[in-house]
Amino acid sequence: MIDWSDPIQREEKWTKSIAVGSREFVNRVQINLGGRANGRNIQGDEAGYQLREASETYSALFEDEKDDMGSNNAYIGGNYGI
Repeated sequence: MIDWSDPIQREEKWTKSIAVGSREFVNRVQINLGGRANGRNIQGDEAGYQLREASETYSALFEDEKDDMGSNNAYIGGNYGI
């Protein structure tokens, strides 16, 4: 039995892709998505293709927000804005 919570047994092509299959199928999915497919690329080889979003897409946007918020995330004096 497969333990799906074990990251070693998970295959990225299934868990991080919008479409997986033949080049023709993945291309059709990309076309049908239209503008919603912007930023998503077809990757793969003769073993199979995937329509995926570049992993860097969100990293660049949220890198600064992952820093320690420190006192910016604190309420002083019990004023909670209620």
